[in-house]
Amino acid sequence: METSTSASRFWRWLLPAAVAGCLYVNYLYNVHPPAGALSNGAMSARHPTLLTPAGYAFSIWGVIFAGLVAYTVWQLLPAQRFSRLVARLTPVLALAVLATTAWTLVFSYELIGPSLVVMLAILGLLAVAYARSRPLVLAGQAPAWPTWFLSLYLGWIMLATVLNVIFGLRDAAGVQWPADANLLGSHALVVVAAGLGTALAWRGHDALLPLPLAWGLVGTWAAQRGAAPHLATTALGAAVALGVGAVLAIWSRQRQPRPQMG
Repeated sequence: METSTSASRFWRWLLPAAVAGCLYVNYLYNVHPPAGALSNGAMSARHPTLLTPAGYAFSIWGVIFAGLVAYTVWQLLPAQRFSRLVARLTPVLALAVLATTAWTLVFSYELIGPSLVVMLAILGLLAVAYARSRPLVLAGQAPAWPTWFLSLYLGWIMLATVLNVIFGLRDAAGVQWPADANLLGSHALVVVAAGLGTALAWRGHDALLPLPLAWGLVGTWAAQRGAAPHLATTALGAAVALGVGAVLAIWSRQRQPRPQMG
């Protein structure tokens, strides 16, 4: 029992340290990047894709980080010392935050191949974190409000992973596509993202998860409506479909029996 308590204490205190480090690194490398480093905006401009959203879309990180900070404080409260949700979520979440910091560093120094590997690790860790926490919320064994940010975090990283795979294959592995194939593939990826986001929202009765995907695709529409109007229309249609998926997720959740917290 003592070992278990010590391990829990370690992860509960590692998370705030990881979050503080992540916030500092993101601020430094995006506002005052060191010599040899580029901000995320500069990197996106240097490695553009047809699906890269307009710059304003990345402001969603402010919402994600706000929720992450709130959860970090909540899980440190004495009342959560033996929380099942904290025990299952905090260790994996701490690793995901550390990986997010690592991604900012390697991406800023234009290490495209390693940044793709780290992004895939972030996606995997967040998927595990979501799979560990969401069933507890749905079963009424944990409150929903501390983990709302996780749906946004996972949804946004799903979209970010698609972008990283595209320019990772192109700029790190040297894979090149004809212009027509690139455009057709972008249409297909938009449709797949919309379908996956809607399916996950329905399965998890989660109206928040598809929203960052929709937000990013609206950003794609804004970025491409002049240069690639047909792709922009597809992106906007997919965003609307994801919004409908969010509404359906609310409806499906309301139809579920409401378990009692215990």
